Order: sequence, then C-alpha cells, then structure tokens
Amino acid sequence: MCAWLSENNSDREQLAESFPRTPDVAPSADQPRDYTPYQREVIRRYYENLPNNLLRRLEELVGDLYLAEGKKRERLWERTRQVLRQLEIPSSRIEHILSRRDPALVAEVVQELLRRGP
Repeated sequence: MCAWLSENNSDREQLAESFPRTPDVAPSADQPRDYTPYQREVIRRYYENLPNNLLRRLEELVGDLYLAEGKKRERLWERTRQVLRQLEIPSSRIEHILSRRDPALVAEVVQELLRRGP
C-alpha cells in the first residue's frame, strides 16, 4: 500500500464525514409520497397518455418483427406480449397471436385499436 494512503486515512475519514449521508432506510410504502404540483401534473399526463404510447409502441413492434431475425425476434415477441397485456387484449387472443408468430396479426390488432379511437 502507498505510504500516503495509510498516513492520510484519518483525513479521508473526515472528508467522508463531511459529505451528506443518504438515509439508510428507504421511504416505506405506507407513507404517501409528497409530490410537487409539477410532479403530480407529469404523473397525471403520463397515465393520461399511456394508451396512446402503448399503441405507438405496438406499431413500432410490428415493423421490427417483420425485420428482425433469431434471438432478437424472440425478444420482440416477448415485448409484444407485454404491450398487448397492458392494452388489455384478451389473453386468448394474445396466445393465438403468439402461437402463430405472424406480425400481420399484430398489425390487425393495431388497426382495430386505431379504428376504436380514444
């Protein structure tokens, strides 16, 4: 070990003590979070736009599924499953789509959701 490291050990400890410490305990789930009005507005808009964002993500996945091969394609099918679940597509239909592994079926779902509108 370097001599200067062992000599300055007390200096390092003092320096470490001068930095603010993070709490050892994370906020518990039973304590409500205190969000600022701006944060509450951002959270509200996120959930308000979630269906549109999921639909956009599903549209992108259709194109990616047509182009991908191998392991990447398998990962994309798993992401497709997650997005379809979040969009509350019936599980029987999800399983049918995933068993066929046909991006055209996902494109049909996208078209139906677009026709349905907001």
